[in-house]
This record gives sequence, structure tokens and C-alpha cells, in this order.
Amino acid sequence: MKINTILLIDDEPLNLTVLKNLLVSKNYHVIVASNPHEGIRLAHSELPDCILLDIYMPEMNGLEACGIIKANESTKHIPVLFITAKDDTDLLLKGFKVGAVDYITKPFNEEEVLVRLKTHIDLKNVRDELSANNQELKENAIQLRSMHEATLKQTKANAQKSEMLYNAFTEIEKKNEKINASINYGYRIQNAIMPDERELEGYTKDYFVFFKPKDIVSGDIFWIKEYLGNLYIAAIDCTGHGVPGAFLSILANSLLTGIVTSTQDDQPGGIIKLLNESVVQSMQQNGSSSGDGMDLSLIKYDIRNKTLQFAGAHNPLFIVSQSGEVNLIKGDRFGVGGNFKNIKKQFITHDVELKKGDWVYIYSDGFQDQIGGEANRKYMSKRFRSFLQSISMLSGAEQKALLKKELDEWKGRAKTIDDVLIIGIQF
Repeated sequence: MKINTILLIDDEPLNLTVLKNLLVSKNYHVIVASNPHEGIRLAHSELPDCILLDIYMPEMNGLEACGIIKANESTKHIPVLFITAKDDTDLLLKGFKVGAVDYITKPFNEEEVLVRLKTHIDLKNVRDELSANNQELKENAIQLRSMHEATLKQTKANAQKSEMLYNAFTEIEKKNEKINASINYGYRIQNAIMPDERELEGYTKDYFVFFKPKDIVSGDIFWIKEYLGNLYIAAIDCTGHGVPGAFLSILANSLLTGIVTSTQDDQPGGIIKLLNESVVQSMQQNGSSSGDGMDLSLIKYDIRNKTLQFAGAHNPLFIVSQSGEVNLIKGDRFGVGGNFKNIKKQFITHDVELKKGDWVYIYSDGFQDQIGGEANRKYMSKRFRSFLQSISMLSGAEQKALLKKELDEWKGRAKTIDDVLIIGIQF
């Protein structure tokens, strides 16, 4: 089994000792540098799997060191996590701009350090393996074209060349098996960071999570975090599905957790604004034509006062009362991430009045966009909300079962269009 190498760059001996002891105990190979110049030299010579880099150092700060590492062809793909204090939000955004992917805070939380580090090493490993497999497939495709042209010109050697073609296709099948194995590995990573929906049991009267990915890995993800007496829940719909969407969903999970636990702004609108800025910086979208990003609905439930707030990037909040009355609160008109020149995104926080027996729903667009029915058309959002209203008097488990049945019957033999995520909660 491969032992991952971690490079620690920090001018504080105590920080180096604490982090090295923690990582060595988890079977990481650790190399240390007490100044950025030595760290840059070790990054080039050792090519570690991940770098933990202190922002504040004399002579050269972490931002400058990160920029030098990311400018070098041999080290630019190594994930860099900053070591910083909790109140460094502005500085962290500058760090994302120069190429950092995440950060850990001082004093160190061992579980947080290990989870963040493992997430980015796993992402790098999957990315490297997919890149290698794709290159092999391209080389095989070129070889097949060459063999096919030779077959047309040399009819006398048909039998021999047919055997060669058969062997080449067999080899491609093996490569496809390797790619599928990599995707399955990505599924295990994504599944590991997804919360257990049973976390909602202690805070709600009833709930359900209906989650149905289009492919093995998903661009939709649900996120739950209890922090300082507030319960945060998000339904996130990342650009695309499959492997590209999964990469974005892992990034969204990491950034949201960091924002909620490391900033003073606990309002859903402010949290989404910071998430948008972090995604733009992490994906280097300033001045680019990239439209990658995510739509989401985010709710914050004050556990003590039993109050609810909501903010949305494109996606809404839908409430059905005990008497069947409905309330649709729309999200703001733009999503998170993407290149929106000359637009300063602001996301509104809505205070929501909750009544006894209300069912609260947040969701992606996968269900309503599914093609099906006799006319082979989209299910549509109006029909979707009407169906939620019609089943809202039932328990969470019964609603989840009926949503699955309705989707399967509507889809019939049609292809699945997108990932599906629906979260229903009765506080």
C-alpha cells in the first residue's frame, strides 16, 4: 500500500512537532521545513502528495511561497493547505487565489486536520489515476485507427490483423474496467463525506432524504452541520453529474464546513456569499469563461428558539402546512461560482415563520426535469410541488416511498436525466 508523503512548512517548532507526531501516527511519511525557502526546495525535490503551509512567516509569507510552488510545472498539481488562525477570512481568500485548496486552523483539531488532509490526497489520487487512464485510452485509440487503415490496404493479412484488433479491443475493455474501478473509488470517497441522515433525528419530529444519483457518483449532495446551537442543512446541486459533479460536491462540502465553523457570519445569505467567493477563487474563475458552480438551498434552524432562516442560490424553499396551505420562497437569481463579470452577488436571508406540523422541503432540479409520461416531457416544478403537497400529511418514510414510486412510473423506460435529491423535514 502506498504511503503518502506530507511536507510541513512552518517556522514554529511546536507546530511542526504537533503536526508531525499526529501524521506519523496515522502512517504518513512526513518531511519538514522551518522556512519557506527550504520548503520550496523540498517540494521540488521530494514531490510530496500534499503540503501544509503556514501563512505567517518571516522573510517570505505563505502566500508568496504558494505562488512559487504553483508556478512550477512539476509542483503545481500538489494540493496546498494553509495553516492559519480562525479570523483570517480575507487572507484565506487571497490564498485560494494563488492556488491553495483548503486550510486548517490553529489550535489544531486533530479530526479536522486528518479529514481535510485525507479528502485532498484522495482527490489528487483519483485525479492522477483518471488522467493516466485517459492517456492510455487516447494512445489505444490512435493505435486502433492505425491498425484499421493498415487492414484496408493489406487485404491478404486480414486474419492476422483481425486477431490484432480483437486483442486491442480486449485491452480497451481492461482499461475501461480500471476506469470504472477509479470511479467506484470516487464513490467511496463521496459516500464517506456525506452525512448520515440519521443526524436529523435529534432535532426533528420527522424527516426523509430521497437521494438517487444518475451515475455511480453524484453532482447532488446533502450537507448537515450542527454548530453553536444552530442546525444547518443544505441541498446542493453541482454542475453536471458523474465524476465532474462529484469533484465539485466534495469541494462544496469542505468549503461549507470551513465557512460555518470559521467565520462570524451565521446568516444563510452571508454563508452562501462566502461560498461563492471561495468557489470562484478555488477554481480560478476570475476572468475565465468557466461556468462551473452549483445551485443550493440552505436553511438554518435555531434549536433553542425554534426559528428558521433560508437563503437560496437559484433553488427555493417549499413549505406545506398541516392544513395543506403552501408557501414557496424562491432563491436568488444566480448560482454559486461561474464567471459573472460586473455582477456583485448578494444572497438574501429570509426569516421563515414555522407553524406546528409544517413540512419543509429543499431539493435539486433532478425530479422536476425528468423526461417521461405519455407525452415524453419534463415532470415540471408545478407538478412536483403539487405532488409534495398531496403527500405531506403522511410520514417521512411514506413520502420517500411514494416519491420513488412516482419517479419510477413517470420515467418508465426513459433514460435518467439527472441526479435527484429531495430533503423533507418536520421540525
